[in-house]
Amino acid sequence: MYLDKKKIREKYKIMSFDTCNNYCNKSHKKTSVIISITSFPKMPRVQKTATNNVQDILYLTFADMNYEDSPKGCMQMEDANKIVQFVNKWYDK
Repeated sequence: MYLDKKKIREKYKIMSFDTCNNYCNKSHKKTSVIISITSFPKMPRVQKTATNNVQDILYLTFADMNYEDSPKGCMQMEDANKIVQFVNKWYDK
């Protein structure tokens, strides 16, 4: 499948936790979905509300580290599969 890079940049936004949290605390006319990746399971989570028009959030927890340093703490194949499924579910919505 060929993906148009311009379309991807228009469709997807990369945000820090604080920016995403601020986004979720505002009202939006356009719908959105969020993939929230944190390094610590007890971090606060961004939330869907009645006014922010967020349709779905995929929550994942893993750290940006070398596999050799912490195999259980880094991204796993299961995480990658969840991301692919989530993006495919919402891509044309």
